Amino acid sequence: IRIHQNLLTRPHLTPVQLHQSHLELSRDFIAAGLFDRAEQLLLDLARESEDFSFTAKMHLLEVFEAQRDWQEGIRIADELRNSSDSGMQSTSERGQPADLLRLHYLCEQAEDALHSGDVRGARLLLHRALEGEAPNLRARLSLSELELAADDPGQALIQLREVIKEGEECAPDVLAMLEAVCSAKHDTSLYRQCLQDYQKRKPSVLLTLALSEQIHHQDGNEAATSFLRNALQERPSIA
Repeated sequence: IRIHQNLLTRPHLTPVQLHQSHLELSRDFIAAGLFDRAEQLLLDLARESEDFSFTAKMHLLEVFEAQRDWQEGIRIADELRNSSDSGMQSTSERGQPADLLRLHYLCEQAEDALHSGDVRGARLLLHRALEGEAPNLRARLSLSELELAADDPGQALIQLREVIKEGEECAPDVLAMLEAVCSAKHDTSLYRQCLQDYQKRKPSVLLTLALSEQIHHQDGNEAATSFLRNALQERPSIA
């Protein structure tokens, strides 16, 4: 910090050298956890320097994440998305597109709204998260959970069907939510049907095992064994 502050006192720095020193000083402040000082430097740099504006905004996202200031994070992410042909091209130093960061900030803000009892606000934020081009599994899963908690399993299932339709890789939390939603609809065949649809769209060992369990419960051990044997022939795996 002292080195870069001393550099800034030199009278003959070019504008580029001055801006570079400001950027390095802001990085020092971030490393030291002095986020308020880094924020002001980066805001000034993003406004005054065309060359360093993009980098300054990416560091601002780090600052706002650290302070859980999701509203400001969303604002900066939107600026980055608008400054590129595609928000998915505006990547941070961590390799995450601005569109994806925006989605996560909206989901975080929605979680905060839920914790404060603002279900309507959380729902609006999650629907905003679905507007971009980023993979939206987190937003859809959160919406499904919200609608299930609001005693609307039909709306929850709509979000999960979109997950299936988009060909997202099945994960344990998706499977658990799908089972909970189908159970809430009191339809004994619905869960199995959804698993079959999902398996056709995006086959996985997790879905195969879940399907075999349903077949075992509904059709017996022989049918489940036959299903697994066929599945193993089509997609051999240790699991």
